[in-house]
Amino acid sequence: MIEDGQFIHEKNEKKMKEINNEVSNNNDALREEYQQIIKESEADRNIEVFDRILPLAEAGLAEAQWYISRYYKYDKPREKGYKEQVEHWLRLSAEQHYPPAELELGEWLYYGRNTFKTDTECEQWFLLAAEHGQAEACYFLGKLAKDRVDMAEACRWWLKGAEAGDGNSQEELAFCYETAQGVPYDIDAAIHWYKQVAL
Repeated sequence: MIEDGQFIHEKNEKKMKEINNEVSNNNDALREEYQQIIKESEADRNIEVFDRILPLAEAGLAEAQWYISRYYKYDKPREKGYKEQVEHWLRLSAEQHYPPAELELGEWLYYGRNTFKTDTECEQWFLLAAEHGQAEACYFLGKLAKDRVDMAEACRWWLKGAEAGDGNSQEELAFCYETAQGVPYDIDAAIHWYKQVAL
């Protein structure tokens, strides 16, 4: 005999699985629609992409939210309230762990607020972006370490970014090897990384 509490728990668990499957299927459909809009907009620049993507962003698709943030950032930078719109849409997307949004939100906070020396929020977003494969995030983590005058830590981040192909990290790391900042002097390593930047 099944106790009432266990039956209710199993029923609730089954319902949650159904809801999760429905959300997943809905996101797949939204993602497919988003990709179709982007594909069409590349072929015909006259399509009003914003009006077609905004409903997808409002429905919760992270890629669409990121796209809308970039629309406000690059296409509407003089509109009143555009900064709030950029940050709003970036946050919605980044909170869903969309790596480009994590990186861009970190950059937005780093440059936009100019509070990076006391506010660690941008660092948290860069760490997440780096964990999710955004090599450029390592460059910014290195810059934050440099701002704290921790060149050894900066070089560790720039090495990770350089190895992942980020040009800014490669250039910073090359300079560090050339000037013995945070790493021992190594002109061969400096030349190697400068060459990688040039590729």
